[in-house]
Amino acid sequence: MGLLAWFQRAFSPTKLTAGKPVAGSKPLWDQFQRIGGGLTPVEVSGIMQEADAGQPARLVDLFNESRQKDGHLQSVLSTRERAVSLCEISFVIPDNVDAGEKLKDRKSREFCQRIVAEFDNWPLLIEHLTASVNAGHATAEILWRKTNDGFLLPYRCRPLHPRDFFFRLSDGALRYARSTGDMIGVDLLEENPGRIIQIQRRIVGDVQVREGLIRLLVWAALFRNWSLRDWIALGEIGWKPWRIGKYEKNATQQDIDGLRQVLDLVGSTGAAAIPETTNLEVEWPKGMAPGTGGSSTHRELFDALAREMSKAVLGQTTIVEPGPNGDRAGVEARDALRTDIRESDAIAVAANLRAQLFAPAVAVNMSENALVPVPWFQTDEAVDQLKFAQAVEKLAKCVPRISAKWVRDEVGMPEPKEGDEFLLAPQLPAKGETDPYGKDPTKPDPEDGDQAA
Repeated sequence: MGLLAWFQRAFSPTKLTAGKPVAGSKPLWDQFQRIGGGLTPVEVSGIMQEADAGQPARLVDLFNESRQKDGHLQSVLSTRERAVSLCEISFVIPDNVDAGEKLKDRKSREFCQRIVAEFDNWPLLIEHLTASVNAGHATAEILWRKTNDGFLLPYRCRPLHPRDFFFRLSDGALRYARSTGDMIGVDLLEENPGRIIQIQRRIVGDVQVREGLIRLLVWAALFRNWSLRDWIALGEIGWKPWRIGKYEKNATQQDIDGLRQVLDLVGSTGAAAIPETTNLEVEWPKGMAPGTGGSSTHRELFDALAREMSKAVLGQTTIVEPGPNGDRAGVEARDALRTDIRESDAIAVAANLRAQLFAPAVAVNMSENALVPVPWFQTDEAVDQLKFAQAVEKLAKCVPRISAKWVRDEVGMPEPKEGDEFLLAPQLPAKGETDPYGKDPTKPDPEDGDQAA
C-alpha cells in the first residue's frame, strides 16, 4: 500500500481538520504530582526504581521540580533546547537524484517551506523535540487545517508531557496513558499517522526505559539543593559567634534558664543585660570571623555539581561561566553550544520531521510518489564576509580556479538568474593601457599635486 493510500485510509480530510484531539485534555490535578522537599537518597532511589519498571511519571515530576529550583540547571537546559530552533531551516533534494527529478520536485520544496512559514508555533515544536534529550523521548500532536487554496496544511503543534507516557513491561514499548493508572496505554504514533510526531533518542546508550539525561541531572540537582540547604543552615549558625556563658556550681535552674535567655538575646539582637556575677564569652569559629576570608566546602561542592551539569547538557563548562583558573576564550564561547551536539540534535529532529510531518503533507497534497525533500537546519556559524572576501582575493592570486558556487554557498548568496540586474566589479586597465579619459591609471597624474610631488 502506497503512502497516500495508507494515509487516506487512516484519515479523511474531515478527520484531519475537525477531528477530536488525539490526546484529550487532562484536569489540572492529573497533570503533575507534587514531590516536595525533605527527600532522602533512599526515597529518590525508590522513584528511580519506579521509572526502571516502566513508570517514570514521578521521576519526570521530580526532574521538573528540580529544574524550577535550580537556576543553573534551567539555564543549561534552555540553552540546548533552543539551539536548534534558532537555526534557519531549508530543504534540499538528495545528490543521487538526477537533474530532471530535481526540477520536478521543486514544488515539494516550496510546499515544505510554506508549511514552516505558516506554522503557528514552529519554534515550540522544535524546542519540544530537542528536549527529548531529557527523558529520552518527546511527543507532539499536530493540528491540520484546510486553506483557501485547497491545501491541507499542518499548522500547529500541541506538545504532550513526557510524564503521560510509560514503557510496557512485556517489551519496553513506549505507550501513552490516557488516565492515571492506565497499564495498557496506546501507541499514538501507530494509530494516528500524520497527527503525531514522536522522537526517541540515543543519549546515554542504555535501554530505552533508562535513556536520557534525566537521572544524571536529577541526582546532581538534588545534591546541589541539599548542599545549599546545609549551607544556609550553616549560615544561620556557623557564621554567628559562639556565645558561651558560665554559671557557678551552686546556680539554680532559674539562674541557668536566665543565662540561656541572655545568650539568645546576644545572638539575635546583639545586646543583653547581665549581672556582674555572670561570665559571658564570645568566640568566632576559626576562619569565619569577620575579615578572615573564610571559605566553605559547600560552595566547592555546589559549583562542582554545576560544572557536571554543564558537561552533561552542553558538552563543556565555559559556555556558562569561566572556570576556576579563568577563561581566555569565554567571551566567544559564551551563550553557544558545542557544534557536534547541536548538529546531532538538528539531524535527529530533522529526520523525524521529514518522516512524520513533511512526508504525509506532501503525499496528501501532491502525490504519493513525490520526493520528500530533506529538511536541513543551518547550524554553521555565520561567515565573516569581509574576512572571507579578503581571503578569496588572496587565494585568487595563487589558485588557478575557484568555484563561484562554493563562494556563494559560503556567504549565503543565491545563484544569479536570467533577467537579474548584475553588479560588476570595476576592471582596471592593464599597465600601459589608457582608461576612457585617455589616462594611464598606473602612472601619476600631473594634475594631482600630491601624486606629482
